[in-house]
This record gives sequence, structure tokens and C-alpha cells, in this order.
Amino acid sequence: YTANYTVKNITCSAGRYLEANSDECSTCPANSYCPGWNGNYDGLEHGKNLCTSLGSDYTTSEAGSDEASDCYIPASSLSGKYVATANSNATTCAAGGYCPVTSNVNYGSTGGRVACSAGTYNASTGSNASSACVACVAGSYNNTSGATSCTACSAGTTNTAGSTSCGSNCSNNAYIASWNTPTS
Repeated sequence: YTANYTVKNITCSAGRYLEANSDECSTCPANSYCPGWNGNYDGLEHGKNLCTSLGSDYTTSEAGSDEASDCYIPASSLSGKYVATANSNATTCAAGGYCPVTSNVNYGSTGGRVACSAGTYNASTGSNASSACVACVAGSYNNTSGATSCTACSAGTTNTAGSTSCGSNCSNNAYIASWNTPTS
């Protein structure tokens, strides 16, 4: 016995995919992206990719997504975290900065971390507020952004809190020899 059948070619446009056991294209569901598909009907699902295949943190809320960049890590999942490298999951916010919850981060992008400014530092990881960056105390400094500590001023120098350098020490306790020279 020889079966006679016709091979059916199916094309699903971007934002649509071929469901298993169906020869009709369907709208790409939330949490997926569907770049489109063209091929012969074989009863299998084709053209749908789960956002979580890009990384466990990724999702979409809209149906009909057609590109991986439509997948994102929701801002609600980013408190104290950031995406350091494009196309990766979120990681705990590194010391030297803070990671505020500001917006979603799309696949293919980075974001979510703000470095502490020069004269301030943050030694902790997982921070989510600018208050995590504290000023270097008087007598110490740092001159780079993203610092995790401050450096003590060298002997004979000082400064005020939050400084990026140290200067000469001329405080109230400084002794100036010419002021104490007796006159006759």
C-alpha cells in the first residue's frame, strides 16, 4: 500500500507560530517570542521560543512578540540587582554602587547599576538606594567613581568629608614658629 498525501508548506509571520497538531498559525503567547516560521507541516510545534530560554529572569507580558529583545527582566525583579553583561541574567549589585529599581531591562541590553561618585564609597553588595554611597570621612579620600573604600590621607595632610584629594594641614593646632618669636 502506498499512501498519497500532499505536503503542506506553512508560513507563519513574525509574532506568530505553528502549534503542534495544527496547520494554522497562532499568535505568539506571553512569555515567548516568535520570529516567524516557514516549513512543511509535520504536526510539531515550530517558531515559538520561550523567553526563559534566554535566561531564567526573562519574560514578556504581551502576546505577539517577535524578537528576543521583546523579552525583559521586570523592574520588580531588579531591586538590589542589575544586568552587567548584555544577554545575561540579573546579578547581585556589586559593591561600589547601587541598583535602583527604575525600569525593565530588555534582552540584549545592560543596566540598572549606578556607580558611587568620587569622594563616596559603598562596601556592600545588593544595595538599591543612593544612600548606600557614603562620604569618605574627614582625613580620607577617593578620586574615582565606583569605589568600595576610601584611602587615608598621608601624614601632614587632611581634608573635609567627601573629598577627592588631601591638602596641606593648616588646622587650628598648627604651630607657626614666627608667631612665637619674642621681641626685645
